[in-house]
Amino acid sequence: MSSNHVRIGLLGCIRSEIIKLVSLASTWWLMGLTVLLPPVLTALSVFVMKMTISLDSPSDMVKGQPTSLDWANIWTLIGGTATTVDLVVGIFGIMAITSEFSTGAIVSSLVVNPKCSLFMHAKGLSLFIFSYLAALLGLLCSWLVALVMVSGQKVTALPDSKAYGPWVIVLGVPLILAVLSLLALGLGAICRSTSGGICAYLGIFMFLSTVVGIISTISKQAKWVNSVTVCLPDSALVSFAGAGIQESGGGGSGSEGLFNPAWWQSGLILLAWAAFFYLLGLLVFKRRDIS
Repeated sequence: MSSNHVRIGLLGCIRSEIIKLVSLASTWWLMGLTVLLPPVLTALSVFVMKMTISLDSPSDMVKGQPTSLDWANIWTLIGGTATTVDLVVGIFGIMAITSEFSTGAIVSSLVVNPKCSLFMHAKGLSLFIFSYLAALLGLLCSWLVALVMVSGQKVTALPDSKAYGPWVIVLGVPLILAVLSLLALGLGAICRSTSGGICAYLGIFMFLSTVVGIISTISKQAKWVNSVTVCLPDSALVSFAGAGIQESGGGGSGSEGLFNPAWWQSGLILLAWAAFFYLLGLLVFKRRDIS
């Protein structure tokens, strides 16, 4: 059949990318970790919280720890697992495209689908679906684990003003984690090496904030650096995953005129980071020779 009579559609490309992901053992390992890590970390955190509260002597209490079980603290712990899971979905997004370059499968993939943009979008949507469903299942399991562990005990309920928090954590955090897999996909398209992509991802989420923190410490008068810090991906993820449950304010400008984003603003910041690296990766992928 002549190639002129073959129509390549987005749904067909997504279906082929899903088949690729399902056939990789790394997909099952990484998605398994995405499901298992949140409930395991939640169980450990709630166990430590219960042990701390159960201490008899006030002198044995650890400073700064809660003195009673509180759903606000528990939901914050559940959302906080995103800071670990984001590394897993990041590796997943990077390997989804770097494995094509390392095995040479990228040549046959682009022979079948020579439209680079369509190829990247289909791979990105497939990653998004896998990451979102796995993270959603993991956070639902975290909630069930926490519910079982505190059953039969008196737990302070969330105030009505924070009732939206659990919905943001259970539904919104998986969405952001799926978005971060697209950021990782862009880095993988830029680096074309699994090790290089992972190093770049870790640099953005770990090393970058360390460098900015050192600058803030050295330059005491550069208060604007604090506003930059809260806009970095790792800080924005922590803020969004907390869903504003522990916050009393609404974000925006702080007392010193510095930008202090609310949880939803942090989500928009993460979307901007992901869009930048995804589009940059797409541009590099389209312009650079695959060989």
